[in-house]
Amino acid sequence: MFDKKILSPVFSFLILLMLCAAHTEESGYIFPLDSYRALSGTFGELRSNHFHSGIDLKTGGRSGATIRAIQDGYVFRIKVSPFGYGNALYLRHPDGNFSVYGHLSKFAPEIEAFFRDKQYTSKQFAQDLYLSEHEIRFAKGEVIAWSGNSGGSFGPHLHFEIRDPQERIMNPLRWYRSQIQDTRPPVLQSIGFEPMDINARVNGKFDKLALKPSGSDGTYRSDRVIELNGRVGVEYQGYDLLNAAGNHCGINYATLTLDGEVIHEFSLDRYAFDEKRYINVHFDYGFYRGSRKRMQRAYVEPGNRFPANQARRDQGFVELTDDQIHNLKLELIDFHGNVTTFTSRVKRGNRRPFPDSPNYYQTPVVSTDIRRNVLIITASRAHATYRGGLIMETIYGNHERILPAYMYGPNMVFLVGLDRYRFPSLIHDEIGSWSKSFQLQEELLPFQNNLIELGDLRLFVPYRSVFDRIPLELTSEPGPRGSLSDVYKIGDPSIPVFDPFLVSIQQPENHQGGKLVVARKDGDQWEYMGSTAGEEGFIFGSSLGFGEFCLMEDGRGPTIRPVNFTNNGTFTRNQDRIKLVIDDDFSGIDHPTIAGTLDGNWVLFEYDYRPGSITWKWENRPSQGWHILEISVRDQAGNLSTKSYRVRF
Repeated sequence: MFDKKILSPVFSFLILLMLCAAHTEESGYIFPLDSYRALSGTFGELRSNHFHSGIDLKTGGRSGATIRAIQDGYVFRIKVSPFGYGNALYLRHPDGNFSVYGHLSKFAPEIEAFFRDKQYTSKQFAQDLYLSEHEIRFAKGEVIAWSGNSGGSFGPHLHFEIRDPQERIMNPLRWYRSQIQDTRPPVLQSIGFEPMDINARVNGKFDKLALKPSGSDGTYRSDRVIELNGRVGVEYQGYDLLNAAGNHCGINYATLTLDGEVIHEFSLDRYAFDEKRYINVHFDYGFYRGSRKRMQRAYVEPGNRFPANQARRDQGFVELTDDQIHNLKLELIDFHGNVTTFTSRVKRGNRRPFPDSPNYYQTPVVSTDIRRNVLIITASRAHATYRGGLIMETIYGNHERILPAYMYGPNMVFLVGLDRYRFPSLIHDEIGSWSKSFQLQEELLPFQNNLIELGDLRLFVPYRSVFDRIPLELTSEPGPRGSLSDVYKIGDPSIPVFDPFLVSIQQPENHQGGKLVVARKDGDQWEYMGSTAGEEGFIFGSSLGFGEFCLMEDGRGPTIRPVNFTNNGTFTRNQDRIKLVIDDDFSGIDHPTIAGTLDGNWVLFEYDYRPGSITWKWENRPSQGWHILEISVRDQAGNLSTKSYRVRF
C-alpha cells in the first residue's frame, strides 16, 4: 500500500490519468466528430474574464462537419442566440452527465422543426428551450447537428463540453485522451516573484520581478539566486502545445515545491459556471492590463475561492526564515502527463543599509502608484531633504512623517500602508517642491454590500463584487462636451471585479432631450452601461470594471440598410433570402426587439451581431407581385427605428 504523503505530485497525476483511462472504457462515449481529431482550444485555458469551458475541436476551417451523439440520451436544452455558443445543443445521458455542442450551423431535422415552431409561435429568433426526457431522444452515434460558426465564434469549429449531473463543466479529455495525440511538454515563457505585503521584498524591492527563464523543451531554470524577504508569491506564464495543432493551449495542472515540500497545487479538472470569473484573481489582472501577459499565480490570492487551488502551506507563499539557500521547483503538467520543470535557488535577502545618496538639489521627479493596498511613492534624483522623510496629512487631519523604505539607483521609494483610518489626503515634501492630494474616501469590503454616495452619484457594490479589501478613490470633475453630469472617477481599472456593481447618477432637472444613459470611458470612447430609470430621477447602469462614468444622451435609433435589394426593387428567381445591415453607434442593438413583417405577417429574421446583419431565408417563396416589407428594431436605450420597403417577387 502506497503512503499518499510520499507520492510525488507528478506520480500522483499519472495515477489519475490511468484512472481516467479506465473510466473512459466504462463510459462508452464516442467521439462527437467523424474525422477530425485536432484541438484549437483546451479545457480551462485562460480567456477574457473566464476559464474556457470545454474543448474546441477543429473542423478543417469549414462549417458542416457531422456531429453525432456521444451516447444514448435525450435533448435537454436547445439554445439559439446571436451571442455565446450561438446555436447550441445539450443532451442528457443515462449516467446523468450532459454533453454540450456549440456554434452549430444546423440541427438534426427533428430538432430544427421543434425550435422553428417555437420561433414562429413566440415571434422571436433567440430561443432557450428546456425539454423533457420524452420529447426528443437520440441513440449513440446518431447525427444530431452539423458544425458551424454561429454566436461568438471566430472561425468554424465545434465547441464541446461534458458536464456532470450538477452541470459543472468537466475536462472532456478524461474520456478522449487516447484520441488526441500530445507528446509535447508545456512551454514556460516567464516566471514571476511578487511581494505580497508592505514588508516583503524581491531582490530588495517592493516590486514584481518577471524574468525569462533559461532552458527549453520542458526544462527551465533561473541562473541566479533570487533574494526574497517576507511573504512572496511565485507566478508563471506559459502554454501547452498539442501534436496536431500549433495553437497555444492552456495548462490545467501545476505544483510548486520548496525544498521538496509541495506548498501549492493547481488542479483544474471541473468547475461551475458561477466560478469562472475567479480567473481574474488566478492571474495578475493589473499586470496583464499593462503588459498583456497573463501571469498565473502559484499561490492563493485573498478572496480567491476557486476550488482548483489547493494551498498546502500558508496559501502557497514562500517565506524564508533562515540564511540558507533553498531550492524552489515549479512543475507544469498537461493532461497527457507531459511535464515542464522550472528550478531556482532562493535565499533570504540581507538587510541592506540605506545607501548614501548624492545631495541632489533640483526638483525631483515623483510618481505614485497603489498596489496591494500599499501607496508607493518613487522620487527620482530626490532632493537631499527627502532622506528625512515626507509629510502626510490624513483624512482625519493627523500628520505623519513617512521615512524612505529603500533606494535603487537614483530612486528613493516610500511605502504607505493604506488603512481606512489613516487614508492620506495630502503628502508633500519639506521644501515645497512637490505635493499630491488623494481622494481615498471609502473602503470596499469583500463579501458584504457596500453603498457609497458622492454628490449626484450613488454606488452600490454588492456582496461578491470585489475579491479583497479595496481603498476606493472617488472623485468628480466637470464632464466633457456631450455629457449631462460630472464625470465620476470610481476606483482603479486595474482592480478586477467579480460581480457587476451598480452606478446611478441623478438626471439633470427639466431634461427634455433623448434617452439618458450611464456611460463608462473606454480608451478615447464612451461605452453604454445602462439606462434604467429609477426612483428620485436616478439613471442606473451596471459595470464589471472600475473607471470613469457619467450621464450621456442617446437620442438616435439604430440605422437600417438593405444589402441585397432596393426599395421598389425586384427579387430574381435565384435569390432565396433578404438581408439587411443594422447598426447602433452607442448603446447597441437590443436584439429581442428585431422584427420583420411581410404584408403584416411576421417573418423570421436571424441576427448575426458580428457583421451586424439580419437575414430572412424563406422556406416558401412569397407569391409573385408587390409586397410591403417592414423592419423595426430598438437600441438598448429604447430608441426605435422602423423602415418600410416596397419589393416585388
